[in-house]
Amino acid sequence: MCLEVARTSKTSALFAGLHFATHPIHTEAVTGVVGRADLLAALFVLISFLCYDRYQKQVENKRLILTSILLAFGGMLSKEHGITVLGINLTWDVYLNRYLILNYFLTRKINAKMYNLFRRIFIIGLGGLAFVTFRIVMLQGSLPQFSDQDNPASFAPCKVTRFRTFVYLPAFNFWLLLAPISLNYDWQMGSIPLVDKWTDIRNIPCLVFYTTLSWTVVYLGFKSKTRRDVVVALSFLIIPFIPASNLLFRVGFVVAERVLYIPSLGFSLLVGAGAERIMMMQKSYMKINLTKICFMLILTLFTYKTWIRNEDWRSRESLFTSGLRLLPHNAKMHYNYANLQKDLGNTEQAISHYRIALQLWPHHASAHNNLGTLLNDTAAAESHFQKALKINPIHARAYFNLSLLRYQQGKTKIAIRLMERSLELEPDNPDALTNLAAMESDLGHFDRAKEIHLKILELEPNNADHLNNYAAFLQRIGLNSEALQMYEAALARDGNHTVALVNTARLMKKLKFNEKAESLYQRALERNPDDAVVKVNLAQTYVHQRKYNEAESLLLTVMEQSNSSRREVFHQLATLYSQHLNRTNDAFRYLKMAVETCLPFDITCAPLYALTGDLYKDIDDLDSAILSYKQAVETLNRANATECCPQQKYPLSSSIVTHVHLNLGAIYHVKGKYKDAWTHYNTAYAHDPKNKVLLQNMEKLRKAELRQKTSCHRQQENLTKSIA
Repeated sequence: MCLEVARTSKTSALFAGLHFATHPIHTEAVTGVVGRADLLAALFVLISFLCYDRYQKQVENKRLILTSILLAFGGMLSKEHGITVLGINLTWDVYLNRYLILNYFLTRKINAKMYNLFRRIFIIGLGGLAFVTFRIVMLQGSLPQFSDQDNPASFAPCKVTRFRTFVYLPAFNFWLLLAPISLNYDWQMGSIPLVDKWTDIRNIPCLVFYTTLSWTVVYLGFKSKTRRDVVVALSFLIIPFIPASNLLFRVGFVVAERVLYIPSLGFSLLVGAGAERIMMMQKSYMKINLTKICFMLILTLFTYKTWIRNEDWRSRESLFTSGLRLLPHNAKMHYNYANLQKDLGNTEQAISHYRIALQLWPHHASAHNNLGTLLNDTAAAESHFQKALKINPIHARAYFNLSLLRYQQGKTKIAIRLMERSLELEPDNPDALTNLAAMESDLGHFDRAKEIHLKILELEPNNADHLNNYAAFLQRIGLNSEALQMYEAALARDGNHTVALVNTARLMKKLKFNEKAESLYQRALERNPDDAVVKVNLAQTYVHQRKYNEAESLLLTVMEQSNSSRREVFHQLATLYSQHLNRTNDAFRYLKMAVETCLPFDITCAPLYALTGDLYKDIDDLDSAILSYKQAVETLNRANATECCPQQKYPLSSSIVTHVHLNLGAIYHVKGKYKDAWTHYNTAYAHDPKNKVLLQNMEKLRKAELRQKTSCHRQQENLTKSIA
């Protein structure tokens, strides 16, 4: 383009090429995924311009102008400002035919060349109109909606402030091209303060910029021998930037370095022309060499800055850290850095930077939402979710998180309404659909839950997570064979899916296929050798296979290596020692260690209290057994009565309730407290009316009551035998 179209010298072309190749402003466009669109758009723009220039020399070749217009369409599809090549082409056509146009205005006569020029202008205008119409149709007749976070200047209440800031932004962008010292990946929010006063010092460079630019354009207009390279340079510098200037419509950013990729073509061409001009003005070789040295120094600095920026863009962590270092007063920098720390598991740092972001920008809805997800205080979390929705009533993620909070509080119906609202805003959100299915399932709406699971699988049929979730649902409602098929489908998609492996193994264990369960657990451990939960489940499988020594060895190993599952390990060891190895003292010791980890009314500790009661019952310490069983009952009742996690009301609690009340009834039965015995038997019956042992004990209790009037001593002996 430099040599054939702009007709620059080889020296100028070399300078321009080196300047463009080393300019740090290109880093975002080259390294960022979003910026790749700007690279593609630049390619379309250049080829379109070259085709149009060649058409000027081969007017009879109509395919060239059509190709140029189609390439402009490709540029627009790549990035909206790619369409501006039509303006560049039109400007170039006007420049090449400036004398013809001047003659037309003087004589008012239209010759064949003038007619062809009008026709080209009409074709370009028609093409541009068609492309804009297509773009509007693709946007469904409306422009994209942005918030004050994206472009604060466009939302400034004062029109004069808006004008001053919009006038300043092109000058700021030009400064980034001229001296790319402070570059950042994002310039939203408060990165560039509004120019709200005429006395703002930034108005001075603004005035210098527009004065210089205006003088250059006017000078070129009146100069008889205008340089082609300068016209090309200014066309590429100015015209592609117009869509990003807020002049035509509101844009979703303050400054975006990637949109300067095409304008930098023109800027580099200007620099090359200027460097050559300076060299031509020098009369001594020393000054010429000094000019070259200065230019090489600039290229060296640009290369170093580009290398630094590449390091910044190497990873998400380095990028966000660089942004925070450059713009510590910017809420977006703190917000993004907080997101990074959240993903890295640094919760305290994430909370700190979310709060700083909210101090700098109190109306940042997403910061409120994300902060709420990290807080242990449910009241504070709810407050932030509510603030996020007040700021942005269509914040789907805030509805999602508030729904989960309500679900954790046991307010499942409210949670469902909130989750449905989230899905109204994001209908195909698989996370929201998955949680909605779980909520409907908890309410017993199994048909509705199944419908949602099937919808999820329609959206992502090959997702192993969704197949596993659907299988778990089928298993919950008793469709074990169908569940097994879904588990196998999940593993077919992802053979390393640990959760599906473990769930399949649990189902196999439930179906008494212990060898298959063991094999699946072993496969899961091959993927994650340190998974304590899998090891505990494998130990339970060993118990079912009567491999007691292997189970004990594995549980003791887990106890030494893991802190996260110690309570469950203690529980399983106590069960193993009490029910299979007849080591009551060891069972008591591990149960005591497990109970010490329990918080008040923790429902997951109810089995521990129940097992403790069983041990006391087995050694005939019935009073201690009663206390332990009652502690289990109280824990279950209090946990289910409070607004705790619905997920904690797991099916295991029903079997524990039956077991505890059955044994309490039996103990009171033995003690001759028939009224108390009936109370606990009836409670157990309400949970498990088909329990054979319970039904037998209830029948014995009825007979005992009938015999009570005749022989109290005889009744006591019979009850002792029934307990045994």
